[in-house]
Amino acid sequence: MNKDVADKWVKALRSDEYTQSTNYLQNGAGHCCLGVLCEIGRNSGVLINKSLGGQIKGETLNDQSAIKKWAGMRTGQGKFKFKHPNNNLTALNDEGYTFEEIADIIEKEWEDL
Repeated sequence: MNKDVADKWVKALRSDEYTQSTNYLQNGAGHCCLGVLCEIGRNSGVLINKSLGGQIKGETLNDQSAIKKWAGMRTGQGKFKFKHPNNNLTALNDEGYTFEEIADIIEKEWEDL
C-alpha cells in the first residue's frame, strides 16, 4: 500500500478520534479499522459509498473501490503475510484486536497490504 497513506492510517488508529466497532466499515457504534482508512480517504477528497443513513457503506474495501485504489491496497480485507490464522485486518478487527495492535501490524506489513 501507499506508505504515506499507511502512516496517516496508523496515526489515526492511535489517536482517540475513532471508536472501534466490528462487522461493518461504520455503524452506529463506530468504525472498524478499514472504516478509519475510509475516513482518511474522505478527508483527502476521495468519494465514498454511503448507506441510506449516511454512514460508510459495506463490510470491506471491496465496497469502497475508490478508497482501495487510492490507498494502494491489494485486497479489500487488508490481507498480509503475518503468520496468523486470520491474516487480514478485517478478521483481526472483528476478533478483538485493538486499533493499537492493528496499527502495529500496519507499520510492519504496509508493503504487503
